Amino acid sequence: MHDAFVIGLKPRQDDGSMPTDALSRRVGGNTGNLVYAHAICAHLAGNLRVIDIGAAPQRMNGAGRVGVIQGANQLGAHFAYDEWARRFEQLTVGLVVVGLGAQSDVSMTAPELPPSALEWVRRIVERAPGAAPNLGVRGQFTKDVLCDHGFGEHARIVGCPSLFINPDRSLGRTIAARLREPRRVAVVAGHESWQRLADIEASLVRLVRETNGSYIGQHGLNMMRLTRGEAGALSEADLEALSRYLGPEMSLGELIRWSRNHGNVFFDVLEWMRHCRQFDFVVGTRIHGTVVALQAGVPALCIVHDSRTRELCETMLVPHVLADSIPRGIARDELLSWFSFDAEAFDANRRRLCGAYVEFLEGNGLVPVPWLSALV
Repeated sequence: MHDAFVIGLKPRQDDGSMPTDALSRRVGGNTGNLVYAHAICAHLAGNLRVIDIGAAPQRMNGAGRVGVIQGANQLGAHFAYDEWARRFEQLTVGLVVVGLGAQSDVSMTAPELPPSALEWVRRIVERAPGAAPNLGVRGQFTKDVLCDHGFGEHARIVGCPSLFINPDRSLGRTIAARLREPRRVAVVAGHESWQRLADIEASLVRLVRETNGSYIGQHGLNMMRLTRGEAGALSEADLEALSRYLGPEMSLGELIRWSRNHGNVFFDVLEWMRHCRQFDFVVGTRIHGTVVALQAGVPALCIVHDSRTRELCETMLVPHVLADSIPRGIARDELLSWFSFDAEAFDANRRRLCGAYVEFLEGNGLVPVPWLSALV
C-alpha cells in the first residue's frame, strides 16, 4: 500500500488513436478538467497513482493511506451526488479535496445544495487525515457556501492548483513583458448551448479569422469534434446549432472549412501550453483555458459569465471582463483596454495562495514537490 494516491483523472490522455467520443468521456466532457488534474499530480511528490473517482470503494481503500480528490465546481444543484455519497460512505482511507468550488450565477447567489451533496461533503470531512482542514476550496464564495452548511472550519482557500503549474516566481512580470498589440489571437471556445453568449462568441470567431488564430475546443462532444477536424462527420442539425453560436453568417460548408483551418483541442496540458505560446493573446469564456495561457506566460483575458469563472478570477487575480459589459462582443483593438493586469500584485497574490496551498497539503500529511514550496 502506498502512502497517498489521487482520485480523479489521469492528467494526460491518448489523443492520437482514440475516437473523440471516448476521449470526451475520459475527461468528463471538458478538457479543462485535465488542467487541474495535471497540476495536482505535478505538485505531489512520488509520482502518485491515479484512481478514477468512479472506482469501487474496495479499490480506493486498498490504494493508499490518503486519497487526494481533484475538486471542481461540484457544489451546486447541477450535480447528482447520490452514488458518490453512497460509495464514499464505504471508504476507510483519509480524504483530502483540492480545488472544490460552488456553482451559481454571476451574481454569486448561494446555490441550493441537495442533501446528497451535503452528505458527500460530510463523508470527506469525517475522513480528514488529521486535525487540519481537508477541504481546499477555490475562493471566498465557496467557503461561504460551506459555512452556511456548517463546514466552514474544515475549508481553506487555496485557489485552483492550475495557478501553480509554472514554477516561475515572477510569472506576472513574464506575462507583462509579452504584452503588445495582438497580431495573432487564440480563443478558448465556449459551448453552443450558451445562446445568451452567442454574440460574444461570434465576435471571438471573427478574431480568429482576422488574425489567423486558433479556436481551442474544450467542452462538449460536438465542440470537440468540430475542433478536432471531424466537422464533416457531424449531422446537419448539430452543425446548424454550432453555426448559430459561432457565426450565422457562415454557411455550413464555410464553418467546416474554418474549423479545419483554425480548430484545435488538447488532451495534454503541456502541449496545450506550447500551442498558446505561438499567440500574442488568448481570450474566451473558459477559466482553465485562460489559466493555461497565463501559465505559458501569454497575456489572457477571461470573459466571466458565472460564479465559477468569477470566483476563480477574483481569487487568483486573473484578468477578466464581465460578459454583461461586452454584450455585443469584443474587437481586437479592445482587448488591451479590457486587460487590467498588475504584474506585481499578481505575483504577490500567487505566492500568498501558494503558501496557503503548501500549508494545506502539509497539514494533511502530503508532501509537495520542492519547486512548489520554492514558489512561496
